[in-house]
Amino acid sequence: MPNPSIPPQHFTPDPANGWSDRNGWLMRIPGDVIAAGSKGLPAASAAAASPREIEVDSPDLGRVRIRYEAKQFRHHRSSYWGWHAVWAERVA
Repeated sequence: MPNPSIPPQHFTPDPANGWSDRNGWLMRIPGDVIAAGSKGLPAASAAAASPREIEVDSPDLGRVRIRYEAKQFRHHRSSYWGWHAVWAERVA
């Protein structure tokens, strides 16, 4: 759970690192909710590189919409595709 005493500007995303959560909602969503949302997406690949959005229920915030982007992760000579949460907003 994020620390509410830390001001949001400390989490200001850097576009060079692939972050785009300018409104600050993504940092308020628990990691297990973000992970559960990504399980509802198809398998990530280079073909699925377009952003996908999914709505999930967060225990503290209610209904939220999370945007995921397919990203290639590397480890030494191996690489694999996975979904990376980049943006979130509350759904009214």
